[in-house]
Amino acid sequence: MSKGHRETKMIDNQNVKITEANYLDSDILTEIAFSAKRHWNYPVE
Repeated sequence: MSKGHRETKMIDNQNVKITEANYLDSDILTEIAFSAKRHWNYPVE
């Protein structure tokens, strides 16, 4: 995805906007990643 590019996709009859992440998103994205790892029983690092 090019810088500043936004894309809207239809997924299960819901519009989902995909945007490029930046440093302000790092805390929530880290929490999402660790939550997903816990869900799939990945080992704690």
